[in-house]
Amino acid sequence: WKKCRCLPASLRRRLFRHILEDSNDGIPLLRLSGEAGPESLDVERADAEGGDVEQARGAGGSRVQLRSVRKVYIDEENRGQTTLAVESVSLDLYENQTFALLGPNGAGKSTLLNMLTGIVSPSGGMISIFDHVLEDMNSIEKLREILGYCPQEDILLDDLTVKEHLKFFAGLRGLRGALLRKEVARRCEEMDLGSVMQEAVKNLSGGMKRRLSVALALTGDPKFVVLDEPSAGMDAKSRHALWRALAHNKKDRVLIVSTHSMDEADAIADRIGIMVHGVLKACGEPLELKVKYR
Repeated sequence: WKKCRCLPASLRRRLFRHILEDSNDGIPLLRLSGEAGPESLDVERADAEGGDVEQARGAGGSRVQLRSVRKVYIDEENRGQTTLAVESVSLDLYENQTFALLGPNGAGKSTLLNMLTGIVSPSGGMISIFDHVLEDMNSIEKLREILGYCPQEDILLDDLTVKEHLKFFAGLRGLRGALLRKEVARRCEEMDLGSVMQEAVKNLSGGMKRRLSVALALTGDPKFVVLDEPSAGMDAKSRHALWRALAHNKKDRVLIVSTHSMDEADAIADRIGIMVHGVLKACGEPLELKVKYR
């Protein structure tokens, strides 16, 4: 997908249409081996300065682990001035749960998610995802085989239809034939995209594009799903559809969602982390945080 984006737009469209029209309805994908994760931890720490300690055990094992993860940006054009975006975050994420990362703009949420998806390298600390430590391109490639990602900005092809996008992503996940068609129909129904399936993306509203981006992230049942402000631009009906989809899709996977809204975090999350100025200030179950900080 990233390599395809480097091609001229006209060539990209021809390439994708060729794939979509393939008689097998998709292309094969390598599967990640060794998916057994490490033992779950009883104590989860948000051990940045001012952070809290959460005494909790997940419903599933701890499959995503961050230890003292930090990110410092260096501005070479401004005499090497540094900006600390994420400071010493330690966190465990569990299967069968949705974790909401809550905080204002500039809190470091997107930077943290970019490190979890391998887009940005941490300046320090350790990230382990499904028993694979992110330390080189090989480990990042393995991560991408089990990753579903909805970025903050929609990365879509204007001239392709909603259905073509879903077919293409299902093909990338190794689905073909009847299984591919079933997956496309499932994601269409789940995110209420039926009325726009034959529409080109350039004709969609911002909210519809977000729905499609979420549907693509969930396509193929990836084990690790990262959604960066997925409800941005959605109306109330679309947000509720998103919340239902997340509830239906957390079984046997790890879900992490960033949001500005406490109401949304409360509606979707089994656990919530609150970020302020790059620091994970608090972490726990919604009711626990309400009682502690009311």
